[in-house]
Order: sequence, then C-alpha cells, then structure tokens
Amino acid sequence: MTRIVRISRKIAVALIWVVLAVLILGLPRLSQTSAHGGGTPQISNEAAGPYWFTVWTSPDPARVGGIHVTIAVASVDDNAPILDAEIMVEVFSFDSPSLPIISQATREGSANKFFYEVDFELSTVGRHLVTVTSDGHKGSGMVKFDLEVLPASKINQAHILFSGLAIAAVLAIRVWVRKHAKHSASPPYG
Repeated sequence: MTRIVRISRKIAVALIWVVLAVLILGLPRLSQTSAHGGGTPQISNEAAGPYWFTVWTSPDPARVGGIHVTIAVASVDDNAPILDAEIMVEVFSFDSPSLPIISQATREGSANKFFYEVDFELSTVGRHLVTVTSDGHKGSGMVKFDLEVLPASKINQAHILFSGLAIAAVLAIRVWVRKHAKHSASPPYG
C-alpha cells in the first residue's frame, strides 16, 4: 500500500472522529446555544410608549415544546438600554381554548446582560399571539406579534447520534479488518 493511501485513510478516520465529536458534543448544545441571546427576529426596533423593543424567538421554526424569547428594551429618548424594567411575556393560542401562558422575562440567566429572556413550554400547534409588556420608571410599553407553532420535530437527536456512531463503527471496523488482513496474508513467493 502506498504512503498516500495510508495517509488518506488516516485522514478519513480522523474526519469520522471529528464528525462524531460534533454529533456528540454539538447537537445537545445546539438548542441551548441558540436559545440564549438571539434567534429569529419577530420585532425589530419597534417603538411602544417610551421604549424601543426588539424581540427574538428560538428555535426556528417554533415547534411544540420549548420556546425561548429574548427581548431587548431601550429608551426612545436616548437609545440607552433599559435594565430595570419588569418585562412580562404572554403567549396565547388562537387555535386552543386554553388560558394564556404568562411569565416574567429576566436578565439573570441571559448570556448578554442587556437582554431579558424567558422560556415557555408550548403544547398546541397553530397560531399564537405573543405580547411583550415593559413597565419601568419611564412608563409602560407593549408590542405584539403572531408566532406560528409547528408540530414537534420527528427528528430525534438521539437517533442522529446513534446513526452516526453506527456508521463510524462500521467504517472503523472496515479499516481495521483491511489493515489486519494485509499483515496476515503471506506474500506470494515463486
């Protein structure tokens, strides 16, 4: 076997391990990473009362299960971030007669301490109305937007992980068998 072929196989095996590492380490954290500070813009610099609001949601698209809302609030007067307001977020389903879900957004768990964040568990598919209200020393402001919530994803991260592990195991066994078959075969002598 030539040196180039051996190096190519080593690179292929290394790439398989990199892909596995990304699957193992990346997928469980993917939703956590995207869930803090950002997501899909729903409101961008909209004035309401004495405040500018910017609101993001994640994941994209919104699905039944965990929904994360990130809010930035600034003063209309000087664009200074508002860090002492009480931010309430209400989620109401148009397609279900259930009561709205109301929760306070805080800066405590936020990766960016200028943002307010809150998590919801949504159990209904369809159109939802999300209302964000800010009450602070400058007064009150409120913004609203529609959020379409899709059914829960049928793709399971565990299935992706185990499929990736199975493929990597098969490839690793194949490389090992070829390597050992070469060493165990006796060279043909005339």
